[in-house]
Amino acid sequence: MRRRIGAGYPPVWRRPNPRRRPIVAKVKEAGSVLKLEVDGAEVKRLRSSRERSATQKEFAHEVGISERRLREIENAKGLIAVDVVDRLARALSVPRTQLCASAPAPASAMPSKPPEKDRFFPRFDTGIAEMVENEAELMDAASKAQVVLLQIKVRLTEETQGYITELYELASSLSWSGSNRALLQTDGELPIRQRLRELLVLLKGNDVWAYKTDNIKMLPERHEIPAQPDPFNGEIQLILAAGPPGEYGETSIHVDIDAGQPRMIRY
Repeated sequence: MRRRIGAGYPPVWRRPNPRRRPIVAKVKEAGSVLKLEVDGAEVKRLRSSRERSATQKEFAHEVGISERRLREIENAKGLIAVDVVDRLARALSVPRTQLCASAPAPASAMPSKPPEKDRFFPRFDTGIAEMVENEAELMDAASKAQVVLLQIKVRLTEETQGYITELYELASSLSWSGSNRALLQTDGELPIRQRLRELLVLLKGNDVWAYKTDNIKMLPERHEIPAQPDPFNGEIQLILAAGPPGEYGETSIHVDIDAGQPRMIRY
């Protein structure tokens, strides 16, 4: 007879398993999706050493991600959804922890305060832009930006070029200096909201997705780190990009970032 656990029954005690080892990986929660920091170089090394499905195209198909996404994973350390990490590990026949970036030492072995170090950030870099899901999201992002920039990451037809140009112009008109900013939160914003929604649908219907990310460009522009740090002066940018549709559930692409000047940040 099965023993039920509930009112009137003592809790069931289970002997701890001394062989069970904790997963040592850097884990972060991004939104509602749990992600792990993966060592792309290790993924590439293991894939290249396989006897079968060793090419990026073959391996990506086996794992169930796009070839473009696999290249992104192998070329850098980054946060990857847990389910993707598990599929990579199964395909490579290794434990998940082998693909994860080195974890910090146990708390007992760590100093009370880790030493600070300087990290160099170049002026020109790349960033991750996320898919624009709806017009409200785009309007909110545009209203918080001083300037809106447009990047084209996919081949456009004359029709889609017109759609993305109008989308960019409408988003720009809602920025700090935009001509339509005063219409926000009034009845005058309704036609803008409706047209943005129509443009997003028209672009998706033609296999072009809109992506966005924000960026703070430091001023004045420099190509070298100044001897003395400048007073903080930054331009808040919204980067709007036209890109290909996501594959296998992907909703982001890489975009070009201009930070205004290189920086050394201590952390």
